[in-house]
Amino acid sequence: MKLTLPILAGLLVAAPLGAQSIKINLDPAKPADTAKAAAPAAVAAPAADAPAQGPIKPGADGKYNDVQKMEMYGFVIASQLRMVESITPLIASEEEFDGFIRGLATALANGQLPYEMSILAPQTQEMVKTRQEVVKAKFDKAVAEMSAKNKTEADAFLATLDAKAGVKKTASGLRYEIIQDGKGAKAKLTQVVKVLFKATFIDGQVFDSSENQKGPSELELSKTVPGLAEGLQIVGQGGKIKLYVPAQLAYGDRGPVPPGALTIFEFEIVEVKDAPKPTEAPAAKK
Repeated sequence: MKLTLPILAGLLVAAPLGAQSIKINLDPAKPADTAKAAAPAAVAAPAADAPAQGPIKPGADGKYNDVQKMEMYGFVIASQLRMVESITPLIASEEEFDGFIRGLATALANGQLPYEMSILAPQTQEMVKTRQEVVKAKFDKAVAEMSAKNKTEADAFLATLDAKAGVKKTASGLRYEIIQDGKGAKAKLTQVVKVLFKATFIDGQVFDSSENQKGPSELELSKTVPGLAEGLQIVGQGGKIKLYVPAQLAYGDRGPVPPGALTIFEFEIVEVKDAPKPTEAPAAKK
């Protein structure tokens, strides 16, 4: 089961420059207009909103040209490398953005930079290291603040939940409601459960479900988060259960959901079965 949610993709990126404001200068002998860069802003990805006139349509034959396809390929590569998160927070101005693009273009053209690399390389390494430390400190501070806020909300929610009839609490702090007892065997930690599910936050927002996954999912209990591993052993096959999972029993502050968030799972246990046996390494040829 994949539990995915975009988490604050732009958390560290301030004052995005619109797509129309980014002018790439590929000539190192002609630096960007310093007047424009006088008040540096972290360079973000172009605005996600489509242009007012709408997307550019393919040609009459229904196809885009090869340049546009390569543009798409570059976009995909940058996205897969998560350059928005890892690179753009380190860039402080349009002029630096131009320099970064020139470096990429030079490397892709198998060229050489016109500098004394033995001097420039350590200076660059030191600058990047310093900026990474600043970015990390800001990120950690933002995560800690959000985690504290979400945990406060979770504690208030759990206090109300504990007064609700039918809700039980385990020693670990997991809360659960049995919606329907299962008639089949209960899963063990060493087994796999096939489930239909819906996952939400306190406010009811759905962040994953069997509908999203296009059908039932299989969870190997020994490899899932502690709250789910514990809760899915409570009812047997055919049963339905609702789990209220505090952050410390799920994803903590570094997971696919907001830091410190309490998550709520509704499960129907479709099947309980043994986990697959580890694949044995092939015998070495003699």
